[in-house]
Amino acid sequence: MYEDVAPNQLPDALDLFAIDAEKFPLLDEVRDYVLEATLNKGDCVFVPSLYWFQYETQGDESTLLAFEYQPSSKFVDLLFKAIN
Repeated sequence: MYEDVAPNQLPDALDLFAIDAEKFPLLDEVRDYVLEATLNKGDCVFVPSLYWFQYETQGDESTLLAFEYQPSSKFVDLLFKAIN
C-alpha cells in the first residue's frame, strides 16, 4: 500500500507540528496520540522501532543521534523481516 515510504522515513509533505487534515485525514484522527516533548541539555528520548519522529530546533546548536539495532528476540527479528 505504501511501497514508496520506508518504515523509518517520514514523508516530506507530512508535518507533525501542523497536521493537514485534508491531506492526511487518518493522521488527523490520531492527533491526540502524537507526542511532543521539549528536551534540554543532557536530555535524551527513546523512540521505538518503526515509529516516525520529527524534530525542531530552538537554538543555534543541536545534535540528533539516531541508530537502529538488531532485536534480541528471534520472534521480533522474524517480524521485522516480514515487514521488510
